[in-house]
Amino acid sequence: VFWSKNSQALSPGFKCKFLSDGNEHTLLLIEVFPEDAAVYNCEAKNDYGEATTSAALNVQVPEVVSTESGPQLAAPVISRPLKDLLVALGTPAQLQCTVSGEELQVVWYANGSEIKNSDIYRMSQFGETCQLDVSRVNKAQGGEYMCTASNSAGMVSCTATLTLDVPAVEEETVMEVKEEIKVKPVFKHRTVPLEVNVGNSAKFECETEDAPNVNFKWFKEGKHIKDGDKCRIITRFNISSLELLSPTKADSGEYSCKASNQHGSDSCSATLTVT
Repeated sequence: VFWSKNSQALSPGFKCKFLSDGNEHTLLLIEVFPEDAAVYNCEAKNDYGEATTSAALNVQVPEVVSTESGPQLAAPVISRPLKDLLVALGTPAQLQCTVSGEELQVVWYANGSEIKNSDIYRMSQFGETCQLDVSRVNKAQGGEYMCTASNSAGMVSCTATLTLDVPAVEEETVMEVKEEIKVKPVFKHRTVPLEVNVGNSAKFECETEDAPNVNFKWFKEGKHIKDGDKCRIITRFNISSLELLSPTKADSGEYSCKASNQHGSDSCSATLTVT
């Protein structure tokens, strides 16, 4: 995915960030000025083709508010930014920054993806301190973290890198394993056809042989399915399941699961009949 401003290529830096969450891609302008008004273009490419979309950004300069009508809201200010961390594998970590300002909306990102509260991440704010706790650091938690604070007067951000402190012997072992294991996912337990009554839950499950970095995606009639109110997707190691919580007859059809990594992919499918 590539971003451009008035046909000029953009690069991530102090002024802007490129964020991605699955198939969603975002261009975040940290603080806009009148000269940032332009037509912004997003171009996506793969081996099969390309697609583009564009939108115009208009920057409105707020009118000066008379002090007689009350104090004007001030833009947030970072007085103590995030600091880089070096932590041991499996241990907790804590990132903090200090931001002053009123009516702040604070958002955290890990490697470009917005963070939500979960068993791994816990966000909190007390006084001017914004804090992100990581309950247990593994390889997936390493990388760049960013905290943004915004209100109607502006936005500020700061970043830090969380680095895993892996012993040299372990690093060598990991490298050896990576060199040895170069296999694509292959299903050893595939989905099976299901028939349920309206309102009764339906659960598809599949499992692959051992393979590195397996990513599972679920589809209905070729359309990507995401975790939501109607369905629950749970993936643990080499096992993934899709559960339709309260299906209707409209949910009948073919469901498929695709398991992939950097070495290839495998798919399995089965039909759901709701009566």
